Amino acid sequence: MISNELDTYLDELAQHAAAATVRSHRTTLQPFVEECQHRSVTSADLTAQMGAVHLIETSSGYSPATIRAKISTLANFIGYVKNTDPSSIKEIIRSTLNERNQLQTGKQNFTSEDSEANEDLKAAVNRCLEHVRERAYGTRVHAVTE
Repeated sequence: MISNELDTYLDELAQHAAAATVRSHRTTLQPFVEECQHRSVTSADLTAQMGAVHLIETSSGYSPATIRAKISTLANFIGYVKNTDPSSIKEIIRSTLNERNQLQTGKQNFTSEDSEANEDLKAAVNRCLEHVRERAYGTRVHAVTE
């Protein structure tokens, strides 16, 4: 039963994570598990797409950071239940959300303009490092800058 899987997951998580993390996972996962039970979904039937649909139905108005956290929590739980890599589940959830254009996860494509700005920033950082290496080598300023 999927609620037993949740209890086992949270017990195992509690051995390695802070109490606040366990509470956060419980808060995100409890409604998902209840929905699965209502729909008679078993552990064998559980999919990443179900996690995405759950997020679409329950997370409107949430910030991108909150949605990313919920995606990670759902992916970790589904990965635990299915004994698979959570990162692949996370990507499936994200792509499902992007396909349906429902929730903003904050993950956006970079443009060539962004790439140019990134290169400019890298060059500025390298100039700063060179300056400190030449003028303050071996000092605290050098150590902190490195």
